Amino acid sequence: AQKQMNAIVESHVPKSLSVTTVIELGDEAQGIVNHAKEARSELIVMGTHGRTGIKRVLLGSVAEKVVRHAPCPVMTIPPEK
Repeated sequence: AQKQMNAIVESHVPKSLSVTTVIELGDEAQGIVNHAKEARSELIVMGTHGRTGIKRVLLGSVAEKVVRHAPCPVMTIPPEK
């Protein structure tokens, strides 16, 4: 997982930006929020699945939980269509 994350960062993030990737197990939203607090993050950037309606209600939304509880701004990026 870390190799894949590093490859994504290398191919999509300008070298002038400071990016930290973290791989953890457990509740996704809580893990992201906790790490952002500990690291005193300035911004969280995360993708969304673009679910709506009943699928979102049944499956929940990690992005929504992060947006609600994050200690910093969160930029969500929808899937390409």
